[in-house]
Amino acid sequence: MDIRKATISDIQDILGLYNRVARIPGGLARLEDEIDAQYIEGFLSKSLESGLVYVAFSEKAKLVGEILAYTPRLYCFSHVLSDLTIVVDPEAQRMGMGRAIFEQR
Repeated sequence: MDIRKATISDIQDILGLYNRVARIPGGLARLEDEIDAQYIEGFLSKSLESGLVYVAFSEKAKLVGEILAYTPRLYCFSHVLSDLTIVVDPEAQRMGMGRAIFEQR
């Protein structure tokens, strides 16, 4: 597994990951038809600008995990990361992927 900081060029891979996870009942708060490239670009841009975002790829170069969080726009919360999201591909769940991404520095 390769974990690295995400870039804006990861939008399509992240979109695919979110769609795979959204197909599982309760997999994500959003349904698959509520997830599109614009939605991904929105939170990815916020995370790159004022937070963190990491992606994890399998040995076959498939995106299998992602973690993100960013600071709210209000100054009084600028020291806090919020909207934490961890997404792990259904095929990679229960293998320690979420923990490995969460512990990334």
